[in-house]
Amino acid sequence: MIDLINSVGIDFVMGYVGPGAGLTMTGALMAVLAVLGLALVGPILYPIKLLRGWLRRRSQRAASVAIPHSPAISDSKLPENATH
Repeated sequence: MIDLINSVGIDFVMGYVGPGAGLTMTGALMAVLAVLGLALVGPILYPIKLLRGWLRRRSQRAASVAIPHSPAISDSKLPENATH
């Protein structure tokens, strides 16, 4: 059978791939796939991350400005370094 395949012009070597080489190849393949996946997904997710951070900072600034001075807390109860 091997002679028939070789006569057609397909050259290949039959050999044993041990567990060490197999695990190494599998790990390298998984790393390459992970890098390709991050290369495709990263440019899409990073602007979304920036937008979420910008919206969070904007809402925190709006919330800190919108808090009015509470007359229930008298100035005498506040520490000296506290500001309104």
